[in-house]
Amino acid sequence: MQGPFGVDSFVLTADDLKAGSRLNFNFTSTFSTSLTLTIRGPFFPLTYYAGPVQQAAGQSLIQGTGLLSVARSGTSGMLNLTLQSPIAGESAAPATVVGTWSCSHPTSAVPGAQTEPALAPASVPPVGGECANPIQQLSAGGVAPLTCPDGAVDVLAWSYLSQYDPQVQQLGAGATVNQVERAFCPPTRSAFLSDSVALEVYQISADYYGWTFATPAATVASGGGCG
Repeated sequence: MQGPFGVDSFVLTADDLKAGSRLNFNFTSTFSTSLTLTIRGPFFPLTYYAGPVQQAAGQSLIQGTGLLSVARSGTSGMLNLTLQSPIAGESAAPATVVGTWSCSHPTSAVPGAQTEPALAPASVPPVGGECANPIQQLSAGGVAPLTCPDGAVDVLAWSYLSQYDPQVQQLGAGATVNQVERAFCPPTRSAFLSDSVALEVYQISADYYGWTFATPAATVASGGGCG
């Protein structure tokens, strides 16, 4: 991932990403995934880092804190990380990196134009806009909040829930209630999708596409039309 950063530019590099992984960066973690943020320009360079740092022979310490999630497809994910400078004594404040990526739906923007990309696995942008606020993992496997106060879909929540590969997230704005219910039926429904998380998937998908079905949300998310 790379892009403009004021008069400077940045490159964010991720190493050893594993499809379907959910990584919590803290000082007791033991994974090998790492991220490097390099900023170049007239006021830089600066380098920030999150991941394992060698401490001694056979020992390492995870530097940086936050969450990184990769969808099961391995081509999209989300991150909400605070990165550190790996240089001892460097006075730069930590850098916070929040957002999502998608290799299956790359986008480009015309300079000066306001554009919002489609969020994988969807093929169109959300009708109410996008936002990126920190989310919290819930004990049942879901996340909160799903949207921001203005009704925009939280891209972090959308990407996090996409790891369950729910078909409902790609149905589109013209989907009928019967089509949505069938997307929650076995064998389409993932074995990892609990009832509570299925309800979250339905709610964020309804916000994304603007669905206004008369059938109660819990009935639709439970696959009420599976028959």
